[in-house]
Amino acid sequence: MSMTGWTEAPLGDCVEILDRKRVPLNRSERETRIEGKEEADLIPYFGATGQVGFIDDFLFDEEIVLLGEDGAPFHDPSKRKAYIVRGKSWVNNHAHVLVAQDRVTTNSFLKHYLDHFDYHGYVTGTTRLKLNQGALKTIPVPLPPLPEQRRIVARIEELFSRLDAGVAALRHAKAQLQRYRQSVLAAAVTGQLTQAWRKQHPDTEPAEELLARTLEERCEQWSGKRKYKPPVEPTVEGLPELPSSWSWISPDQASAPEDYSLAIGPFGSNLKVADYTDTGVPLVFVRHIRANAYDLSPKFVSAEKSVELKAHSVDPGDILITKMGEPPGDAALYPDSRPHAVITADCIKLRLTESLDAKLFFVNAINSKLVAKQIAPRTRGVAQKKISLDRFRDVAFPLPPLAEQHQIVAEVEARTTAIDHLEAELDRQITRSNRLRQSTLAAAFSGSL
Repeated sequence: MSMTGWTEAPLGDCVEILDRKRVPLNRSERETRIEGKEEADLIPYFGATGQVGFIDDFLFDEEIVLLGEDGAPFHDPSKRKAYIVRGKSWVNNHAHVLVAQDRVTTNSFLKHYLDHFDYHGYVTGTTRLKLNQGALKTIPVPLPPLPEQRRIVARIEELFSRLDAGVAALRHAKAQLQRYRQSVLAAAVTGQLTQAWRKQHPDTEPAEELLARTLEERCEQWSGKRKYKPPVEPTVEGLPELPSSWSWISPDQASAPEDYSLAIGPFGSNLKVADYTDTGVPLVFVRHIRANAYDLSPKFVSAEKSVELKAHSVDPGDILITKMGEPPGDAALYPDSRPHAVITADCIKLRLTESLDAKLFFVNAINSKLVAKQIAPRTRGVAQKKISLDRFRDVAFPLPPLAEQHQIVAEVEARTTAIDHLEAELDRQITRSNRLRQSTLAAAFSGSL
């Protein structure tokens, strides 16, 4: 160490390691023990990266530093690996329990240093990194004199407090943009956004005629192997009144005149992890729909397997909807730039009939609260909420005249493009704040803060 008065020591000489006192309990054990008890009487239960539940007793009743043993984001400098717990607590075996040695260092100094430390060469594993106790003890710790350690901690926390306030303001601004985005969609799918446009175009063909033509087209052009069956009508009870030139349409009515134009992904027995390949026909997962990005952690099936899964195929222009999540019902348009694909089990595909060519209007409608409020009561499940295809068939989509649908798409796109740019700038500022946090720690432990 070149800093005056600084020394260096292995972490094992700076702390008492209390790992022997840890006791892991699975979720069912904890739930049995806390059943019927008031939350005020329960004790926080901690794991690798923070609190993971409650328990009815405690193992520790002091200030301790918890550092992930396995499952912590050791190689992500923007995320914490250590945290301080005060008072009564229970810790499982996924976090090391440390207490700073008096006259050597402090818990707060260690916590900040362990968040800054580069764990490459100290952790093992690939998908789930592990820091065993032997490696833990060898971590080199820079040690200024105790008064300087306290000054460093005070300065770090002062700067972090300012950064936290700034990030909170940025996140609040993002939340406001999300609310504005939803207000734009709400105005779009209830007719408010194009109220002036309708006055300027009084002779536009009403949606009632578009709906009749769509249903006629669907019947006449039916190419399915099964006998044609009239589609399910939308359930409109309790929904708001639409403009007089609008109507309602169900996903079943809007779907193309062919088998599986409205379909879910294959059940697990038909598509297993063992079927995945490194190349071939891409698979679409819920995460792709939510991000509207289809090259995230790509998985594939062979061309032969995709033929077996023809009923679950996806082509550019299909609308994809999540059938699971909190909540389900996120929608995106599968883009023209992507190849033929196959949806997985927790996705719904809606291929619109030709007369409904303003596809983004229906994506916007599904993403609006008008449709989300219909989907919510149709979901089932405890750990994971899902909507079945049958319960989705009679959801009511608003149906404006076709020309107005295109106008709505243009107006929504103009507004949401501006929102996207603002959100991207806020994300850049949040990323910058994370970098400032890292550079603050780097300066602190190099003696230059």
